[in-house]
Amino acid sequence: MRPGVTILGQSGLEINDPAQKYTLQSLPSKYSGEYLCSIMYAAFKQFVPEEDVGIDFSREYKAALELRTR
Repeated sequence: MRPGVTILGQSGLEINDPAQKYTLQSLPSKYSGEYLCSIMYAAFKQFVPEEDVGIDFSREYKAALELRTR
């Protein structure tokens, strides 16, 4: 059984390694640690925007929001 992104995040993700070595239960394919962290960051910002998730993707998140509203 493949874990969800939350379970992977609890055991730590290698965000400086670009290798796509993580698999998820809900999505096909393999993903890098940085990609999974960005998913978690976006999810937290949608549901609890004031929460500090321990990694800063604020510039990337803001750019994505701007693209979405165009």
